Amino acid sequence: MLRAFNVAEQPCITAVFRRDADSKELASLVPGAEPGGRREVGLRKVLAAAHLVADVEVTNPAVESMLRRLLTALAVRAGGLDVPDLDAWEDRFDALLVAGRFDADAVHAYFDKWRHRFDLYDGQWPFLQDPRLATECSRQAPPGKLVMPRPSGSNQPWLDRTPQQVPVPSGEALGWLLAWRGYGPSGTGAQRQHGGVNSKNMKAGPLRSLVSFHPLGESLFTSLVLSCPPPAGGEDPAQDLAPWEREEPEDPLLPSPARGPVSLLIGRTAHHVLLSPDETGAEASGCWVAWGTRADLPPARDPFVIDRAKGGPVRASWRRSLLRDFDAFIHAKDPAAAGTKGQILPAWLSVFADLPEEVLDGLGSVRVRALGCHQEKQEKDEHWYAVTTPASIAAFLPLGTHNGPLAWPTPAKRRRVRRPTWPRRCALRGNTWRPARRHAHGLMRPPQRTGTGPSRCSGRRSTGMTQRRRGSAASPWRSTTPPPGRPRPPRKGCTRWPRPVPRSLIPGFLEGGQRPRDHRVPAHPIAEEEPAGAVRTVHAHRSHCMRHTGRPGRLA
Repeated sequence: MLRAFNVAEQPCITAVFRRDADSKELASLVPGAEPGGRREVGLRKVLAAAHLVADVEVTNPAVESMLRRLLTALAVRAGGLDVPDLDAWEDRFDALLVAGRFDADAVHAYFDKWRHRFDLYDGQWPFLQDPRLATECSRQAPPGKLVMPRPSGSNQPWLDRTPQQVPVPSGEALGWLLAWRGYGPSGTGAQRQHGGVNSKNMKAGPLRSLVSFHPLGESLFTSLVLSCPPPAGGEDPAQDLAPWEREEPEDPLLPSPARGPVSLLIGRTAHHVLLSPDETGAEASGCWVAWGTRADLPPARDPFVIDRAKGGPVRASWRRSLLRDFDAFIHAKDPAAAGTKGQILPAWLSVFADLPEEVLDGLGSVRVRALGCHQEKQEKDEHWYAVTTPASIAAFLPLGTHNGPLAWPTPAKRRRVRRPTWPRRCALRGNTWRPARRHAHGLMRPPQRTGTGPSRCSGRRSTGMTQRRRGSAASPWRSTTPPPGRPRPPRKGCTRWPRPVPRSLIPGFLEGGQRPRDHRVPAHPIAEEEPAGAVRTVHAHRSHCMRHTGRPGRLA
């Protein structure tokens, strides 16, 4: 029986379709799909209908991060953004934004050319796998080894109690196959003998314990086009190949450097994986996971991480709020203005900040999607998190003249630039962004010392300074509880603030641009994500703690 699962044709990605999508066009591209609905599709359909797709739905941040990189690499090929010349790249980039969709003929031509390479269980070229592991490795591992949250071997079932012998559906196996390429741990894997080297020790993946920042537009097409990295110099189109485009498997003893955007996005890995299917090919019943390189990977700057001149890329920390990096996003053209000197922001931020005003208005809302994996270099996974900015960052970009990446206008030029159209960019009415920003800055505490050094007044160790305990961080926000003499809000139900709240901080205002009937905030502040705004959550959290404990709570 033929055991095959072609990820280009068979459903493996959950696509969420836009509510305003043309139903006839959507039905012709994805039969059975409806505007505002969800449907599992293959790679071919998700790219052909990217302008009708709002986003992809993924449960694990590590899988989502690598899936966005895979889709971006395919968008580079389908959109023709794999040219080494910057002027030609900018012309093609502008043409794509004007078209508003990928060329269907180009998408189908690419997948028709490499259709046989997108099969997960192909005997000679399995998709993103190394077929040599079947003969070079000692024994096959259960499918629980592939799924990172599952217990495997003698590990304790902390996150998932699914037995390790339960097969993994092929569509889900694709996601974990991608996660191992970027976020695989160091430690021991299958015993592999290759080229005279016999070892089972593995190195950590290139994205292990890092946080990546992706653009999130109103459509998947906008998100993918903005994600495509511009040429940085030194690209070689003939050598810039995806793993499924190679004529020979890569030598694990001599990893090749990234030669362009495609090899940078999907070609770097420290692990090699091979899946073993069941009799029908619908599930993966086993796998081999082994080392994919014995030397360190050649250095490369990932286009979605914040790199530093000293210390390497910024590591993920679920205790660090996305608001602390927001100032760096909106000062993408002038990092020194945001106090981020020595940091290299994601490449797409510079391209986005340099777009003309009319192009930004046409793109609509573009938010930042942060995907972090708080991990150790070894096998310990502490926390996976995904956070999205509540509003478009275009509304907060400094006024510029769009003279190129990293260009920053002089004060004289800045005065001659017309003020951006704030309501059209992020659905804020009039100048409501000003009181919102003033209110947010007014909530900030002045910086406090956190040590126990000598006091200037007494000449001895100070006891009035903030003592920071290990593993905790003081909140930078002031207390928003009413002063003595002012009535407190009720304990149950919705609470009305004793003073007016700026319209930009009202839940739903930044998302839809509509004024709610009253200024009410839910009393319970707990939420996985914060779609209505992080500042509103800070208000609710600190007031909730004051009502029940008598003192303001702390936000990690």
